[in-house]
Amino acid sequence: MNMLTSLFAFLLLLGVLITFHEYGHFCVARYFGVHVRRFSIGMGPVICRYVDRHGTEFAISAIPLGGYVHFLDEAAPNNLKGTLEQQPLRNRAAIVLAGPAFNFILAILVYWAIFIYGIPEFIPKLDTPRPNTPAYQAGLHKGDEIVAIDHTPVHNWSDARVAMLDRIADPSLCPVVVKRAGETLTVNLSLSGVANQESAEFLLDEIGLTALQPNIPAKLSTIYEDTPADRAGLQTGDIIRAVDGQPVHWADLVRIIHDNPNKTLALTVERKKQQLTIPITLAQKEKPEGPVGSMGVAVAKGGYPKDSYRHVSLRPDKAFTSAVTQVATYARLTLEVIGKMVIGAILLLVM
Repeated sequence: MNMLTSLFAFLLLLGVLITFHEYGHFCVARYFGVHVRRFSIGMGPVICRYVDRHGTEFAISAIPLGGYVHFLDEAAPNNLKGTLEQQPLRNRAAIVLAGPAFNFILAILVYWAIFIYGIPEFIPKLDTPRPNTPAYQAGLHKGDEIVAIDHTPVHNWSDARVAMLDRIADPSLCPVVVKRAGETLTVNLSLSGVANQESAEFLLDEIGLTALQPNIPAKLSTIYEDTPADRAGLQTGDIIRAVDGQPVHWADLVRIIHDNPNKTLALTVERKKQQLTIPITLAQKEKPEGPVGSMGVAVAKGGYPKDSYRHVSLRPDKAFTSAVTQVATYARLTLEVIGKMVIGAILLLVM
């Protein structure tokens, strides 16, 4: 069921992106007087269609993987005007570029709506840095709150990730400002060679900037079929209170599962106010960082302490500025990372 839901969401998102992309080609083509024969959402046989007063057929096709705009081309009879080939080069270039441009516009509109509505942002507080990481060597501590990275303000973990991506393979020291026990401190991280060891997905963890996890009870909301949890008899609503006799919260449980592939553990489970001891043998999954344990459960959402996040919403004008900045930043970072890959400054593993 979850796989079907994910597939449907993916197809819906893909459909929106492609429709907006093709609508960009369509709008600019019409502006320059190019006749559009068909605007189709999807590929393959047409399910339903509508023809407007300009003679353009708007269609929904059977295969929801793609879409297209069919222009009047040079194969049309000579007495028909409005072919794409009749347009000067600058107009044809504008029609081609309109698709990607409309995707940028869509991204800005989505971010704009999100920033106006407001979203909960987890405060970027650090857990204990792993030994021998740049954060550990720089003296960062558990509970430190990141305020700025390389003179760029940081409000959440997304800001921290973007700021660090901006500094990949930079040999100079990266200044990080943190709050600690009411004081503001600046430490310098050495990031030289960091991105050469793992994929970009694990960049912050590789640096040692691991999020401090709030103490959420390990209450299970989902037990996935044919997994260790399912075979052990765990049930939705169970609360895992301890592992091998050691009290745990959700973050502790995740770490223990991660570190113990193929191991057998004794879970202390609270079920309907009763304490049960349930043995479970974890499975193993292959990840870029190596084999990790797997149990096959999800935690019940909610219950985050109020001091672990903040709800941020912006005025429409400021939200729009932030949306444009966000899209421009991600576009710039994408181009910079591609450039660094080409010149060999970094190596991203392809799994």
